[in-house]
Amino acid sequence: MLSVMIAVILSISSLRDAGARGEIADVTGRLSGEKIEIEFDGRRLGGVSEDGVPAGDSKLRVLKISALRGCARAGDIHRGDILMVFSPDGEVLHSKQLGSSRPVSGLGIALFSLRWRKAAGVKVLREPSWLPFRYTKREVLIPMRDGVRLYTAIYEPCGVKNAPKCSTPQGLGVGGPSKSAENDGALSEPVSEIAPRPIVLMRSPYPVGTYGYGGPGDLSDRIRCFTDRGYIIVEQNVRGTYMSEGVFEDVRPLVAAVPEPVEGRTDEATDAYDTIEWLLANTRSNGSVGIYGVSYPGFYATCATVCGHPALKIVSPQAPVTDWWMGDDAHHNGALMLCDMYGFGAGFFRPKGNPTPDSAESLSALPDSADLYTWFRGKPLADLLRPFLGKASAEADVKVQFEPKMHF
Repeated sequence: MLSVMIAVILSISSLRDAGARGEIADVTGRLSGEKIEIEFDGRRLGGVSEDGVPAGDSKLRVLKISALRGCARAGDIHRGDILMVFSPDGEVLHSKQLGSSRPVSGLGIALFSLRWRKAAGVKVLREPSWLPFRYTKREVLIPMRDGVRLYTAIYEPCGVKNAPKCSTPQGLGVGGPSKSAENDGALSEPVSEIAPRPIVLMRSPYPVGTYGYGGPGDLSDRIRCFTDRGYIIVEQNVRGTYMSEGVFEDVRPLVAAVPEPVEGRTDEATDAYDTIEWLLANTRSNGSVGIYGVSYPGFYATCATVCGHPALKIVSPQAPVTDWWMGDDAHHNGALMLCDMYGFGAGFFRPKGNPTPDSAESLSALPDSADLYTWFRGKPLADLLRPFLGKASAEADVKVQFEPKMHF
């Protein structure tokens, strides 16, 4: 089946179709090595276009050709993986499945890279054979108590592998036909062959899978401790990020219940509560929910601990963002972490124009091969931050835009 699939992967639209069926996973973003984004014609921000092609990202993220050999040495690229070579304008130049009968050779990858050295980069596709259960994916906009709707991808087990195929539940395609908030993505009759399972929720300000299309191949094998047990996997974008509505605020304070609940106020705890409430009513769960997150998603997991929902049984914040003044990407004991802020902040702290499936382009001028000490030495902080603050006076912007967040 996989070999037949390779023969028909000749365009981005067919790649999307294969991903929508969940037959392959785009694992490019999980690999070590430099990634680049290329534009391509055919931008579709949501739903299904007139020609029936599922919606998807307007930018194509690929692995730089020169990074391929390093990935092979690190064991990131496996036997049976499909490499798709793209031109700078998004055209598929070549596709190749790495031989499954022998280990991946660093030399072979190097020769492959040399052949296509003028290409923009490659995508690496993989069959998600590690999933013991069959999963369906649906995308929904979950309404919060103030009417703001948050983009949520729900992966539900509906049977075991090699059993008859599942019926795919129909949810709300992002940007698709408008529906009432009460019915956005709701299931009238849950479809499953297996007993109800717990829900594992992750809330994030970063991209969560592919928007407008995709399938179980979007799931990472890093969470196979959950998928091996057939848990329901839920990934959500927090307010104001990507396809979620609302306004984003860094490390949003818990204000809705301080010192007591205030009507009309919302924070990350109330959003977690409202999300859990909706999921219990619209998935085939057993009534138990767990929330986890690493780094910034760990902050949102931490906030969920005070939401008070009786279905929330366990919370696992791992290396969470907590105090950006004492020890995180912004400061260490009050000292500015210039390297992290310059690299990470030049993209992440830019204004977020939502809803959009695209990440903000980083405005950092730091060359890939730069020696950090030499690059930063002698440069005024205002000059370094000016490219991504976007105002006339960088010194004023440092105070106005960064002080509330990072005690600048």
